[in-house]
Amino acid sequence: MNSLSFKPTSWLKTVKRLAYLLAFYPAFKARFYGMVYWTQERTALLDRLTKAYHLDEEIHFPPDSLD
Repeated sequence: MNSLSFKPTSWLKTVKRLAYLLAFYPAFKARFYGMVYWTQERTALLDRLTKAYHLDEEIHFPPDSLD
């Protein structure tokens, strides 16, 4: 049996993850999706969060994704 151990994350990382989740759900609702898509395609505001991880038709996770 494989035993996994997890170390607790910092409070700042927990707050950042919560903020991400709170932003994620409305962003994919039909009412806001058009605005988010326009922002992604026409501005550089979301480049760091979207295009940087989809450069070669593969999804690349950020280095801290397993923290």
